[in-house]
Amino acid sequence: MHPSKFPVTIRPILSLSLVSLLSLGCGGTANSPSLAIERVMQADRQAFVGFQHYSEIVPRMRQIDLTGCPNEFQAAYLAHIHAWEEVEQVLRAYEQLNSDDNHSALFWESVLRGFIGDLVTIPARLLEQTQELDKNYAAAQQQVETTYRRLEEIAVSQGAKLPPKPIPSAAPQP
Repeated sequence: MHPSKFPVTIRPILSLSLVSLLSLGCGGTANSPSLAIERVMQADRQAFVGFQHYSEIVPRMRQIDLTGCPNEFQAAYLAHIHAWEEVEQVLRAYEQLNSDDNHSALFWESVLRGFIGDLVTIPARLLEQTQELDKNYAAAQQQVETTYRRLEEIAVSQGAKLPPKPIPSAAPQP
């Protein structure tokens, strides 16, 4: 029977059924989780293009629309954002340690300590703080890599195509 010959009440049901089949992947990809994941992975890559300061990255990542992605991928992407927040926190600590205000305070403390014969406390403290920040930065970068690998695993399990490998220099450096 030709579709125009169906009773009027059945036509909307048939149209709705066809739309449902297409959205479930039977002949269409409009709501495909793999396409949504590919879109997010590409947007994530774009978040790192042209940033002037590391503090721009996380807000850009948070603006990425996760609509259509499976819940597992959305949760993994949120964990990835949290990992980048840790990197941001360490880089902020590096900035504070290397700030003019901190250098000025250290200079005057060194002068005062020099009067009492203490010439090693300030350099030792700076070395210790720098080593701690280096350790924290390495741990934060490792977490970023781990969470990104998890995103890739979920993407592949959903049939998404992975973007090319990230450029190693794309991550901010201390």
